[in-house]
Amino acid sequence: MSQNGRDGFGQRLRWHRMAAGLTQEELAEKSGLSVRAVSDIERGRSGRPHRASLDRIADALQLPAAERTTIITASRQLPPAGGAGPTPAGPRTRRRSRRTGPGRCRGSFRARRRTSPGGRPSCRR
Repeated sequence: MSQNGRDGFGQRLRWHRMAAGLTQEELAEKSGLSVRAVSDIERGRSGRPHRASLDRIADALQLPAAERTTIITASRQLPPAGGAGPTPAGPRTRRRSRRTGPGRCRGSFRARRRTSPGGRPSCRR
């Protein structure tokens, strides 16, 4: 779905909020969400809102069951925020750990290990 789908979903929620005569602050208070969350959902910046968040907003707006289902279905069809979908997985590379610093040996530990006079392993420097 395009950016228009994301905007259409937010516009629908905004229309219901305004039809109920509520500001974003009032809707946030009634639904238990933050004002920023309500604003982000309306502007399409939250990607796919959580189902619980949509249920809270629908309860606060006192939406009928049919409209509640339509809104929840429309939200599930939105692409995730920040992209047009999953990116293909590239080759996985393994990071080599850095074994430097106090108490660490450089290079192969087994090849350079020796015992100090106290019986503890130490590294040649």
